[in-house]
Amino acid sequence: MTTRRSFLKIGAAGALLLAAGGAAYRLTHPPAAPTAFVLDGEAGAVLAAIVPAMLGPVLPARSFDRYSVSMR
Repeated sequence: MTTRRSFLKIGAAGALLLAAGGAAYRLTHPPAAPTAFVLDGEAGAVLAAIVPAMLGPVLPARSFDRYSVSMR
């Protein structure tokens, strides 16, 4: 019969094994160099429509200012 103590030990050993595996993977497969994230025209238009709808009252009143805030 599995006791509470053995269940906790197995869980801790599994967590350590998972962490060690993740560390080994990260050491052998380093992340790629970060690149700039740029929205294409269609995604920018969608974002320009969604931002005022979600953040309407907290955005500047003038439309030029709204666009500059949403596209930063």
